[in-house]
Amino acid sequence: MEGDGIAALLDVLEHAPQNGADLAPVWVHVTSPETVRRLAEHDPPDFATIDRLLPRLPVPAFESLLEALATSQSRTTRRGLLDRLGRAPREVAPAVVSRLSAEQPWYVVRNLLVVLDSLPALPQGFTASPFAAHADARVRREALKLALKVPAERERALIGALRDPDPRTARLALSAALDTCPPLVVPLVVAVARDGTIASELRVLAIKVLGRARHPAALAALLSLTDGGTTWRGRPKLPTRSIELVAAVMALAAGWSGDGRARAVLALAAASKDPDVRNATDPGPEPARR
Repeated sequence: MEGDGIAALLDVLEHAPQNGADLAPVWVHVTSPETVRRLAEHDPPDFATIDRLLPRLPVPAFESLLEALATSQSRTTRRGLLDRLGRAPREVAPAVVSRLSAEQPWYVVRNLLVVLDSLPALPQGFTASPFAAHADARVRREALKLALKVPAERERALIGALRDPDPRTARLALSAALDTCPPLVVPLVVAVARDGTIASELRVLAIKVLGRARHPAALAALLSLTDGGTTWRGRPKLPTRSIELVAAVMALAAGWSGDGRARAVLALAAASKDPDVRNATDPGPEPARR
């Protein structure tokens, strides 16, 4: 039965009296894996009809959508399938993991990881570690998102991501570290904050992490970033104004104002002629912590 025929049958089913026993066999037929396969094999798929079936699809029928996701050559189709698979029940996870165990093109692996990330929960025992070392950065980023959901993998995932040459992976890791930064991760965040060859956006994000990390190395790095040496009279001064300096002053104000060395830097900043530097000494409201 083609899409038009299924759509017509749905019109009848959806307006029929709700005597489930009589309609159940018909619903089994229209939501079968074979029916879904036929709807999904066209380019583009019959998404309108699939959407009507989606709330009633049994787990095996979602495997037809997974197969279409793996074989479609159209990015638009794959995006549409990802959207529908994002509404799949958690019981679909084993089928996704099974597909991940086979050799697949990078985009298939990435999309399967995206599906896993969208499910209500990861399957028991799943680890994203094998995909964190994938040759394609887009796969590694999706693997990082999954690893961050597993407490036992979080620290190792952050360390690997901050060593990743892909800046988007590093940005994702730094954003996650804003919430909680494990002690072993702090030195890597410090390295990013102090590396002048790295884009300012990433350095500023790393500096924000250091403002929240309750670790001596974080404070030491922020003090270093705000150390401009001394004047000809021997008085301490701030470095030349930069985005990183403003971020470091803000980080000291937000997370380290109780430290005497930080207070000395903040006093210098408060007396600065630069309004951005002066304003950075106001920590604002305490950031929410999860």
